[in-house]
Amino acid sequence: MSTEGKVITCKAAVAWEAKKPLVIEDIEVQPPQKGEVRIKILYTGVCHTDSYTLSGSDPEGIFPCILGHEGGGIVESIGEGVTSVKVGDHVIPLYIPECGTCKFCTSSKTNLCSKIRVTQGRGQMPDGTTRFKCKGKEIFHFMGTSTFSQYTVLPEISCCVVREDAPLDKVCLLGCGITTGFGAAKITAKVEEGSTVAIFGLGAVGLSVAQGAVDCGAKRIIGIDNNETKFGPGKEFGCTEFINPSKDLPEGKTIQQHLIDITDGGVDYSFECIGNVNVMRAALECCHKGWGVSTIVGVAPAGAEISTRPFQLVTGRVWKGSAFGGVKSRTQLPSIIDKYMDKKLKVDEYVTFTYPLNEINTAFDVMHEGKSLMDSSTANSSGTAIGKAEWKPDQSSLECNHCQLPFTLIRRRHHCRKCGSIFCDSCSSFYSILPIEYGYTGQQRLCRSCNNSFEQKKQYFETDALVAQFQLRSTAQFEYSKPLQDIGHTKHGLRKSYCMAKNSMGSGEECVVSIITPTSSTCPWSMSNEKKKRKFEKTLLSLKHPYILTPISVEVSGANDKILVIRTFFKQGSLRDQVYKSKPLSPYDTKYIYKQTKSSSSSSSSQSQSVLPIKSIQKYCKQILESLLYLKSKGIQFSHLHLSNILINQSNDTCQLVDIENCLLGMKPLFNDYIYGVGVPQSFKDNLEVICFGHCLFEMIIGIPLGDHSNINSFIPLFPDKVFLLLQQIFSDKTPTLEELVKNPWFEITTTIEQQSLQNGKLKKSQLTFIKDNSNKFESPKVSLSGSFSSSNISKLSSPSSSSNNNNNNNNNNNNNSNTSNNISNTEDKRKSMKLPSSTSLLNNSFNLSNNNNPSSPTSSTISPNSSLISSPPKTPLLKTFTPPPPPPPPKSAPPPPPPPSSSKLPPSSSGRNSLLESIRNADNVKKLKKTTPNTKPKSSIGPHSLKPSSTKKK
Repeated sequence: MSTEGKVITCKAAVAWEAKKPLVIEDIEVQPPQKGEVRIKILYTGVCHTDSYTLSGSDPEGIFPCILGHEGGGIVESIGEGVTSVKVGDHVIPLYIPECGTCKFCTSSKTNLCSKIRVTQGRGQMPDGTTRFKCKGKEIFHFMGTSTFSQYTVLPEISCCVVREDAPLDKVCLLGCGITTGFGAAKITAKVEEGSTVAIFGLGAVGLSVAQGAVDCGAKRIIGIDNNETKFGPGKEFGCTEFINPSKDLPEGKTIQQHLIDITDGGVDYSFECIGNVNVMRAALECCHKGWGVSTIVGVAPAGAEISTRPFQLVTGRVWKGSAFGGVKSRTQLPSIIDKYMDKKLKVDEYVTFTYPLNEINTAFDVMHEGKSLMDSSTANSSGTAIGKAEWKPDQSSLECNHCQLPFTLIRRRHHCRKCGSIFCDSCSSFYSILPIEYGYTGQQRLCRSCNNSFEQKKQYFETDALVAQFQLRSTAQFEYSKPLQDIGHTKHGLRKSYCMAKNSMGSGEECVVSIITPTSSTCPWSMSNEKKKRKFEKTLLSLKHPYILTPISVEVSGANDKILVIRTFFKQGSLRDQVYKSKPLSPYDTKYIYKQTKSSSSSSSSQSQSVLPIKSIQKYCKQILESLLYLKSKGIQFSHLHLSNILINQSNDTCQLVDIENCLLGMKPLFNDYIYGVGVPQSFKDNLEVICFGHCLFEMIIGIPLGDHSNINSFIPLFPDKVFLLLQQIFSDKTPTLEELVKNPWFEITTTIEQQSLQNGKLKKSQLTFIKDNSNKFESPKVSLSGSFSSSNISKLSSPSSSSNNNNNNNNNNNNNSNTSNNISNTEDKRKSMKLPSSTSLLNNSFNLSNNNNPSSPTSSTISPNSSLISSPPKTPLLKTFTPPPPPPPPKSAPPPPPPPSSSKLPPSSSGRNSLLESIRNADNVKKLKKTTPNTKPKSSIGPHSLKPSSTKKK
């Protein structure tokens, strides 16, 4: 239904008064008047200028108003007389208009415009009125843009039309900070080739100055900031060296004196990008006399005055100022967008965090804390810099959290560096090296539970690496390279670890080895049954399809009950790596930072933007569905599907599924706990692979995990045509079957499940029987409503991982970990440099703000990867141990299988490579090894629970 000429009701972040948080309100947006344009805002950024006005320091600040000036959207309707903009155009709102007729616009000396300056400063449209109302009150405009609203009205001269293939979620940032910094170097200061540049402040504007200086050919670019986490991005954007004035200055010297000393008289160009009058003076005085140019870019507080000795200017230094980088907004900004589209200007890298509109106050908090544009090595998988745990106040606890003994002068308090709780000496006398996102280096004091959590995982990884080395050494084809312990999501259990290997046969291609440790309580077939092992290997190698990556080899380490699945390594990584533009072999904790989100526009037209090209998404979806059809024809319902196990084959630009073995080893799927949660329709459980496919499709388009299925309503504007209806169908109470889904015309699939079965890899009857007996035999979670579960935790979704090792290895974790607090820092997500996707209801174009169940997630729709379903450790187990079904009876002619071992304390293997491995694991076994006779046969292979990782040594 057309909204042209009608009042639109939508959501907006309203600033009712200074120094108070923004409030999400329903507002009315009037139709555009003569010479005006109404825009549907899809993305916006937060900026210090918005914060400056909200603080009450802005003399032109007027309340109530709608802030925001870095936005991108689509023209919804136009007013009378508008000729340069049409409905459907992609536009960037401009706080500096360009009328083209005033004396400023006709001059080549400035980019200012006086046409609407007076009314814009009063928070009004050119006719002296406003277009916003809330609760019957008039709401003022801000900087002529007001992008913190789902819809806004602008003068025609304040709209820059941009090319439609430019992603609005990125180019919206060119509406202020990036253009300001880049233009300050290129247009205002006109930096010369081979010059020396100093940049004070490495925020978005300062980094953009660095890009401009690089584009001009500057030889030396010095970044100056007190926050050293900015130095990593600074180097990426072009800075050649850095100074931290708080600790790098020689004693008794100022920053300007130090710069003069190290640059042989001063820098050629300096830029102040902070808004501090004292820094402005330093920026001028560090310039070289005779020709040094200092440009003020930062906005100082109202009434502040700059000062310096006149002699600084008399001797040839020049002091300049720059607004919007000197860029003429409507005529010159499109060329900067072209530079970005030609990959000659970095823009994507500025997007550090992404929030929905209802978390806009959190975005401001993160910006003020300096956590935006940080070095990615200090951020975790959710994009948040976890930092050091918040310590509980000393007096908040009178006794140790573990032993419950009261603190005394002798029994002193100590904080665990991971969880921040308070313990006594003996209960916190453990030391371990924490992951880098916790903000510590070296060994740190931990409580018993946190220490067990880290150390046990480390021991298991070392054991896996050792087993992989020996197993690959026994083959003539593969050569062990290095471990990749944390490319998968290690927080979900110890089911899988990884290593790299080389295929010595042929061209020596790189391979990824998955080291899997099935447990007796979950694996549906006995690991001690050699016949079953061989059947597993042959079945997995027989599953052949153009869109399934069949393993090169499957190795079973019988002595350790470990399975090694060896596959070709694709340098493009997985689809999830493509979505987040991450490196496939990067550690998981820094790999999937939520900064490469999110899709751009959506409207009723087919011009919507997405994280991946929409044609690629269609092609990948078609390939995924065809592979799912093939697997289903063989009896495998691939419920382990997620973006991390869909790899990209660059040679033919196809996607290929991996981790099929998970279905045959009893490993729980990624979405298992979510699908079997409270209130989930039965159709979800009946069509697991369809639900998984829906999550994949959502993440490919929006660029963030979906979480709860009801959250799709918050992203309606971002979906291309027909996709929202398709997802709505998938996540309805009547989920379509896979056969029904492939008939959707959006996928253009003509083959049937029977044709897929006949056209591709055929399996023997015995292999089909093996699949039927063992596929997807995992234990469904039993939900308890005891005090150990909070109401909001019952149906939480586990965070995505780059592999399918998202199962809790209950056997390996033992009872030690019943209270090891799985929450590897369940800190509140704080993200920045934010793009706020507009969220509208399908029926009334109003924001859906009810999806705030999981506050620690990338979009408040997915929980942190480290969250646990159990909010407090239960005294008794809530889940019973799963007992796999008995194996089928052997043929009458075959002898009965040997009984299972009655105890885990078995004698060591006595011959061959098994004895060597056992002797390496336990030095005491050497004596026993010497005493055993060569002909002695072991009673059974050594199970995984007889390993002693603590005594493992690498060779």
